[in-house]
Amino acid sequence: MSRRRRSRRGHGDAGAEAINVTPLIDIVMVLIIFYLMVGSFISSDYADVPLPLAMHGEPGAAAEVFTINVLADDPAGAPGSPARVRTRILVQGVETDEAGVARALRDVFRAHPDTVVQLRAARDLPYRAVEPVALAAAQAGASTIRLVTESAQ
Repeated sequence: MSRRRRSRRGHGDAGAEAINVTPLIDIVMVLIIFYLMVGSFISSDYADVPLPLAMHGEPGAAAEVFTINVLADDPAGAPGSPARVRTRILVQGVETDEAGVARALRDVFRAHPDTVVQLRAARDLPYRAVEPVALAAAQAGASTIRLVTESAQ
């Protein structure tokens, strides 16, 4: 009768086996793709707006946030008269007017009444250009409107 000899696989421990890392790599790649996609969705709400500077304040967080961006266009008006500042309003990345802001907010408030409105206005805009947007949000039922700024420090 012949005996079988045990052969050693490699020079390590006799009972150690190699760990298959392929499923781990697959999971990590899926997570990377997920976070890249989520990051691109979030950044689409924020237009490239030069925000006003603030010396004090704290970052705020809320469960539901609705973002409105107000950008400056070229001023219109006759020479010698006070120029009316023209603005572009972006709601969730889509250009609209004050009535569109109110409609969109009413839809959001039906589903999530505690939604916080973030108003991101360009720093070179006077308040008279931003006020109609804030009033439209208030008339739509916004209980909290945050004016977003950048830290001056």
